[in-house]
Amino acid sequence: ESPFILNHWMPQLCAYSRYADVRERDFQFTWEDCEKADMNELMRYFQGLGYDEIPTFTPKETNIVNLETEYDQEDMTMAAFENWMDEVYIEDDENLYFDDEDFQPENNVFDFNYGLA
Repeated sequence: ESPFILNHWMPQLCAYSRYADVRERDFQFTWEDCEKADMNELMRYFQGLGYDEIPTFTPKETNIVNLETEYDQEDMTMAAFENWMDEVYIEDDENLYFDDEDFQPENNVFDFNYGLA
């Protein structure tokens, strides 16, 4: 159970001047904010759409999808490799050539000063 914002409310929160305080807080809501919410505003919103009461929807009608995923060892290994690529791998080092004039001795992995420059 947590506070949520319906997708079609986001444009109003981003544009209407009455929600400027929400933008100032960077759309961060607390349970206290939820408890102080004007529930009549929600009713007025749905009345403006032609409803007599606030409708309830089944998950199928809301297009909210619940995914259950199980990861095997191959998935976890690939995720670890992708993480390593993002954090450690330096693509620019692939373009160093031993016979290039820009290649310095400390660029050689066998040099004692490798990685210090």
